[in-house]
Amino acid sequence: MPLSYERDGAWLKRCLECGQEKAADLYSFHANLASSDGLASRCKVCANFSRQAGRYALPKGAVKQAVTESQGQCEICGDVGKLNVDHSHDTGDVRGLVCTSCNIGLSFFRDNAAALRRAAEYLEAPTRPQWFKQPSIQTANSRKRGGARAGAGRKRKSEERERLASFKRPNASV
Repeated sequence: MPLSYERDGAWLKRCLECGQEKAADLYSFHANLASSDGLASRCKVCANFSRQAGRYALPKGAVKQAVTESQGQCEICGDVGKLNVDHSHDTGDVRGLVCTSCNIGLSFFRDNAAALRRAAEYLEAPTRPQWFKQPSIQTANSRKRGGARAGAGRKRKSEERERLASFKRPNASV
């Protein structure tokens, strides 16, 4: 069978690793100018699994098996999509599969579980400090774009000044 072939008007190619027939294009396969059809022999999904397994010294097929077992879901948020191998930056041990957003979020917290717990508590807090409950301030740009108070009528400047004067800022010296 040729590397790429036409069936029902569509050009297809079979991945040599997973055996699936996929569109013979650069969306499904990486470019390989040494190949007669200009496409790599493995699909992008299999190439990604193989690359991640090699990076973390995992056995061949381990990442693909883990994705299959997790049904393609991120272990943190549960979203289905492209998954990344998550690992400890201290020990190098693989922890699991997470989506790109969760992987980036973990990296921003530098693998600090205590900071992540504090962030979760912060998000779940029902109220904010009194000093943070400031009145909304309408800017010239928000009026142009239809901001929060667009169409609500214009207040006189004196009323606006009174409203802003009632806002108490926290003491900077504390």
